[in-house]
Amino acid sequence: MIRSQERPSPLRTRCIMPQHETQLINYLNAIKKDVGLLVNFGPEGVTVKRKFHLYRPGSS
Repeated sequence: MIRSQERPSPLRTRCIMPQHETQLINYLNAIKKDVGLLVNFGPEGVTVKRKFHLYRPGSS
């Protein structure tokens, strides 16, 4: 039997990874905003990254 604390959660991560930053840029484009924050409450403490992406209609 596998206990829940022995399984890694797909929602937990130790650090902010490049795919998280890419996903934030996609969200920023979708909501037509220029600035977003990535926040990770990891085991070593809180990590915050501010991402700036100039929204331009029709660009990715």
